[in-house]
Amino acid sequence: MRITGVTVHYVDAGIDSGEIIAQQAVPIAPKQSLPALEAAIHAAEHQLLPQVVSDLIEEGVI
Repeated sequence: MRITGVTVHYVDAGIDSGEIIAQQAVPIAPKQSLPALEAAIHAAEHQLLPQVVSDLIEEGVI
């Protein structure tokens, strides 16, 4: 795999089955360690989630 990513979605009764709000790709570097990849994924999550919440507030959704 060369790419993974993070997804923000609405919560419903299922597991990760709610409507997708936003996604962000996270590239996987050759020979990247698992801890480094986890750090990159968490960095993307920490950027994307607050932006989505801010956008939803601005749009009057929440």
